[in-house]
Amino acid sequence: ADRYDRFLPSVRESQLVNTAMLDGRVVSTPMIVSGVWESYLYESAQFISANPLSTVAPGSVQGLYCNSTASVISVHANCSHVYLSGAVANGTNRTDVTMSYNGMAMDTVSLRVWAPLPQVVLALSDTELQAVRNWTTGNTCQTQEYQRARVTATATISAGRGSRSFNVDVTSLVQGLLVVSPSGVARMERSLLTGQAPGPAMLQVQHPRGVIGSAAFTVSSD
Repeated sequence: ADRYDRFLPSVRESQLVNTAMLDGRVVSTPMIVSGVWESYLYESAQFISANPLSTVAPGSVQGLYCNSTASVISVHANCSHVYLSGAVANGTNRTDVTMSYNGMAMDTVSLRVWAPLPQVVLALSDTELQAVRNWTTGNTCQTQEYQRARVTATATISAGRGSRSFNVDVTSLVQGLLVVSPSGVARMERSLLTGQAPGPAMLQVQHPRGVIGSAAFTVSSD
């Protein structure tokens, strides 16, 4: 019976951005494993025109194993996918995932990992939110309304030492981490900052590893 003589790994995406460092959601891409039939390699010429490759389902071949020696990326042992958890805060121009079969090295697949630098830059469309004249709300019309500012968060991503770097909009990734201090001065609604009471305040990106971005603003009664 035919059997696989060699396995060739590939990935759907060879460049990954480790956004898990910001929002905690694992970034992954499927691995595709192709098996080369022994009959194609060794038997008569009638097999030369046949398709020599067959996609192998993860876990379907005993003895097939994948691993990566680099801490920046993780790979499922059954070669189903590679993933980034955000546990390692750096990128790399190249990291290899190695495939072996019954202890014998088969092939490698290379990936590039982009990672955001530790700090996020916050920008407000207006740093002074003034009271809106003649605009009050509430049952008794006693609640003063204030201006709003649009918040934009930008991060610089890099693939490690010597690589190019790019500024990317990460507003949607850090929305859940935006906190106003003190809390009564303004409120965040998605990417909009709305004044609530006069006073100075800070808008911060409060990540589990600490404050990774901030912007000062003032709510004014004028």
